[in-house]
Amino acid sequence: MKKIIPILIIIFMFPSVTYALDALFEGRTTLALNETKTLLPFSISQASAGEIKEQYGINLILKSDVRALWDANSGALTIEGTAVTNGKIDSSVTPTFSSDYKALNISVKQDFAIGEKIVINNLNIRAYDRYVSINTVGVDLNGDLIPESYVDNVYEVLDTLQRTDVTAPYPPTDLQYTYNETVGTLHLTWVQPSDYDLIASKIDKKLVRGSSTIESVITPDTREEYTDIGIQPNDTITYNIYSMDRRNEGEKLELTIEIDSNGQLITSGQTEEPAEEPVDTELTQLGNLYGYYKIRYSINCMRNGIPATINDSACLWARIDLVYTQEKLSKSDISTSITAYDITLLSGRMKYPEQRYQTNCVDAETAANYCSALKKAIDRANYFIEK
Repeated sequence: MKKIIPILIIIFMFPSVTYALDALFEGRTTLALNETKTLLPFSISQASAGEIKEQYGINLILKSDVRALWDANSGALTIEGTAVTNGKIDSSVTPTFSSDYKALNISVKQDFAIGEKIVINNLNIRAYDRYVSINTVGVDLNGDLIPESYVDNVYEVLDTLQRTDVTAPYPPTDLQYTYNETVGTLHLTWVQPSDYDLIASKIDKKLVRGSSTIESVITPDTREEYTDIGIQPNDTITYNIYSMDRRNEGEKLELTIEIDSNGQLITSGQTEEPAEEPVDTELTQLGNLYGYYKIRYSINCMRNGIPATINDSACLWARIDLVYTQEKLSKSDISTSITAYDITLLSGRMKYPEQRYQTNCVDAETAANYCSALKKAIDRANYFIEK
């Protein structure tokens, strides 16, 4: 069951764990939910010989269990300091990221000397929804992605309502494939991105065989592999692999293969293509619904500014509608929220509408005229309940 917390303030303060490396951070970054933000600058200096090397560069590590990623799509990382002046590292660099976006590598041109220092600016971090349990950024210098030291961090996270992530997941990475021409199979593997509310991989497949084109969708699930069978000579197949969270479909990872007349793989290629942006009309419709639900709730359930009884079933469902549209729009100007008690109450009352939908909308020969509205209400309620 999702826990909804009206107001939560979390402050993490951890002392630096320092070895020969001297890594310092000053200040506080306030990171709101579902937000990408630039961290305050911090410095790293070499305290003894042989630490910061051209071979490994500098790796900045986020802990595997925190709900945040390095953001690869915004900001321009810049570096200043004596190591830049002495030509050991460029002032503007393009970082590389691990497949799960937990490690960020900054390349180094020459080994640092003792006392040489850099200040890193414009590091961007993306917070997942729900509370963010970030505390420190690790620093690794020997390439094993295990921090030898930590940068002191103070994060303040303001949480008024735990919402589902509105940011689409990154695309899958590390796509590998093995073709078996003897039996006509292709085995695909990939790595899902880090995203706390990731629910599925989806594969759109297009098979061109002779004059026919056959398109199909592989049932979404959480797997990171797929075996295609029945591949024949002269087939051309395109696979678009997506990662999906509860609300969004991320960018696709595309693979196209061609089989020659002898059944052998002759070409293959991969491309990445951004997913389409949501259309404005959908946001307009949600905005209209939000206004309607807010007015309806204010009139019927906040009489004279006093909330209706907590056990009022109609107002509970009205609150579900209101908060649902508010979340979809990422609005914050709302005077009500779904509490843990509401969810408990809602869970106990779901049996009747679900049974009604099954009887009158699924099993019935002719579906009732309210089925569409009832299904939407059930879906909105289940949005807040983990079953």
